[in-house]
Amino acid sequence: MKFSKHILLFCCAQLGLIASLKAEGPLKVYILAGQSNMVGQGIVEGEDTPGTLEHCIAHGDKKKYAFLTDGEGEIAEQEDVWIYFENKAGEVLTGNLTAGYGVKAGFVGPELSFGEQIQRQAGEGQQILLIKTAWGGKSLGKDFRPPSAGGETGFSYKETVRITHEVLQNLKKHYPKYDAKSGYEIAGLAWHQGWNDRGNKKFISEYTANLAHLIKDLRKEFKSDFPVVVATTGMPTKRDAIAGKLDVVHPIERAQLAIADFKRFPEFKGNVAVVDTKSYCKDIKLSPIPSGGQHYHWNKSAETYLEIGFGLAKSFASFK
Repeated sequence: MKFSKHILLFCCAQLGLIASLKAEGPLKVYILAGQSNMVGQGIVEGEDTPGTLEHCIAHGDKKKYAFLTDGEGEIAEQEDVWIYFENKAGEVLTGNLTAGYGVKAGFVGPELSFGEQIQRQAGEGQQILLIKTAWGGKSLGKDFRPPSAGGETGFSYKETVRITHEVLQNLKKHYPKYDAKSGYEIAGLAWHQGWNDRGNKKFISEYTANLAHLIKDLRKEFKSDFPVVVATTGMPTKRDAIAGKLDVVHPIERAQLAIADFKRFPEFKGNVAVVDTKSYCKDIKLSPIPSGGQHYHWNKSAETYLEIGFGLAKSFASFK
């Protein structure tokens, strides 16, 4: 299969590549935030390599993965789903959602299946915008530390706020299909992060509280009580990955699951959910990195990243 990726840098309208589709309602905006596993490390190419995107297309459930191809041997672009991603290098990548919006060209994250499923739930003609604010090696305890948690507000938190405001205040520039008459709404925040807090006892002990602060602060910042779905850090250690022990639950995961303790956080009932990603982890023999050497990146399994996206979207649907 040929892999084709078009990244458009603010010039789509001039090139005439934008379809003139009328939105059925306000533009639905989703913020995808976190660290490297929200960025995406799933490998696209390799039809005969278990876990790659091409392997899913060639050997997986045809109905489940039908949206990935355009019928002409190319990876499909989703016409009603647009993505904006300012990566770690400061490059702005934007265009119709397709493969290649991961850590670099040839990689995917949860956005690919998430965007497709969210649009499917919304209905034909509904426009979706994904704003990805995710960068590798970032903690909640420091980098994404929200203002109400006390201490120094994290740079990644500030960047999430800056980038989201920049896009929302200039929607016609960053999303040429935008219909100002229909307006927009922030429809949700998807969060997939935790590895860099996992090895720090203080960060783990604070994690649930910090995550609650993050949710409340971002809602206050954007004046919206948008729903939030958290995907846990469910990948195993390298030792457990090699031994096939994929169901070991770590303290960071328990801290993430606790955000859905509605006795502790009654205000989150009905608007915050957690996706336990443990079951999405594949045996290393069924992954692109069979040595287990990329256990912290789901061994670069695009199949796993697709499952995370499906899980996030399903949780958002449960709020309705």
